[in-house]
Amino acid sequence: MLLFLGALLFLLLFNMGYFFITKDIVYLHYVLFNTFFGASILIFGSFFNFYMGNGDIQELQMTTAALSGVFFLSFARYFLNIKEYISVMEYKLYRCLEVILGITGISHILVTYKYKYIISNIIDFFIIVVVLFMIKVLFKVKGKNPLSIYYILAWSSQISGTLLLYLYEYSDLLDNFAFARYSLLIGCIGEMIINSFGLGYKSKLIEKEKVKAQVDARQKKKYQNLLRIVCHDLSNPLSSLQMSLDMFKMDNGED
Repeated sequence: MLLFLGALLFLLLFNMGYFFITKDIVYLHYVLFNTFFGASILIFGSFFNFYMGNGDIQELQMTTAALSGVFFLSFARYFLNIKEYISVMEYKLYRCLEVILGITGISHILVTYKYKYIISNIIDFFIIVVVLFMIKVLFKVKGKNPLSIYYILAWSSQISGTLLLYLYEYSDLLDNFAFARYSLLIGCIGEMIINSFGLGYKSKLIEKEKVKAQVDARQKKKYQNLLRIVCHDLSNPLSSLQMSLDMFKMDNGED
């Protein structure tokens, strides 16, 4: 668990540093998502209970899960440029899901214990809706955006880790595989690393686009200068020819 915490902090600080260097907001959403998602996993794994002796921290699990859902959506929105691939109605629904998860996540902290169970069920429901909706979105993005490969691989790592943990806990299939006990943590770290590589690739694509735009701008300016020179060179003989024609017409008129 401590190794997971160390890897989590390293990746969060690394990408936060990139955010301050590049000012690209996608890094900030990546950090916020993995902060809340990592916290949710640590609470699920009783890290805080074991090291801090605070059972009440379990109450935060639904809040961290909901807020990780918010930034899961916002990270994908910036990382994959979701708006380009879905309809206006779907995009509005996408943003509504972000707002709903944010409101329910914060409400879970504020409401009394009597209503926490209801809020928890609402959060669970909308997290399922988010997962299903994102699957639909990824089918639209897949093949059109090269970054979708990183995103799919990252979440394949996370889902695989989750499934292995459930098989280890609730069946006898993986009793002889001790690593399966930590598969959720390994899957989470795999997701973070793959998405980090994806962010690096996204930065390279942006840099290539900037270089291409600069080259195109220089080429355009070059053609404009060439056209200006050609027009200038042609204007002198054309002006002389026009003057000769005018003089010819004047001479013919006098005759």
